[in-house]
Amino acid sequence: MVSVTPYEGILSALPTPMTSHGEVDLEGLLSLMAWQKSPTPLRAPWDLPLDFDKIELSIDRAARGVDGFVLYGTTGEAPTLSLKEKLRITEAAVEAFKETPLIAGIGTNSTKSSAELAREVRSWGIDGGLLVTPYYNRPSQEGIYRHVLAVAEAVPDWPLILYIVPGRAAVTLEIETIDRLLSRCPQIVSIKDASADLSYCAELVNCCDDRATVLSGDDPTALAAWAIGAEGSISVGSNLFPAEMAHLWELHKEQRLTEARRAFLSLHPMICSLFIESNPVPLKYALAEMSRRGLFSFDHSLEETVRGPLAELSQPHRQCLTEIINRFNPELFWGQR
Repeated sequence: MVSVTPYEGILSALPTPMTSHGEVDLEGLLSLMAWQKSPTPLRAPWDLPLDFDKIELSIDRAARGVDGFVLYGTTGEAPTLSLKEKLRITEAAVEAFKETPLIAGIGTNSTKSSAELAREVRSWGIDGGLLVTPYYNRPSQEGIYRHVLAVAEAVPDWPLILYIVPGRAAVTLEIETIDRLLSRCPQIVSIKDASADLSYCAELVNCCDDRATVLSGDDPTALAAWAIGAEGSISVGSNLFPAEMAHLWELHKEQRLTEARRAFLSLHPMICSLFIESNPVPLKYALAEMSRRGLFSFDHSLEETVRGPLAELSQPHRQCLTEIINRFNPELFWGQR
């Protein structure tokens, strides 16, 4: 068993950019990742008439990017990607981001398939695996325990992040089950909690103690989860505003609570707008719109294409999402001189 380090900070749950023909857009993915590592803060991107020079922002803050990436998880539309596509994505990301933690989604609703995928992904050079609770089958707690244990035993020297998302999987991990798993599997270094249940999050933090970190998997409650003891986020919003999410995390760590609360509340409407339909549909629309307006530091055009059974964002929600983001005021987030 090798030494493994728990994850913390802001990790982006990456979408999988696709061309208008539905093919994986590797250039778009790598461009988006590079921008998130060295982002510029949002500069009133939706035609808001602000003077950015008045915004208080030091050079080190501007350069602060995300701490790592999650490839082909929920946001990456993992169930619709072939093994060959996952390999291509992995090879490109590992080559381009050698010094950046890279996590990959390995969870399925088959224990055998999840264990095989974990071995494959590990052999491709990924740093760790994100293992979601099995969906659709609705296993018992004993069934989930055996599922996680089997995957962990398949890759005993490889870090794992357990992923709790009852809204999608229809099952959760009870605290007693998590305690059993942490006692048996020391390579479970972190747990992504997307339950949006802060009482559960508190129990989870208490259970994990110094054995694993808890990462928020629900952006709308992220700051509250951090206050309880979560050590960062696997974030959807950081794809759209990485500098802001990274700065928010820094404010929290520095215990600048009033500033963190003000910043989070200014960002909260934008965060919530990314979930008006199933993730990553709103995110892909927002990224495509930013790309169309030339707001990224790269020239590659991002499309809003998703794979079935997902469909592009509905027209009413397009208007709603754009209106909400149009109202975002960077001065409220970063503060004024």
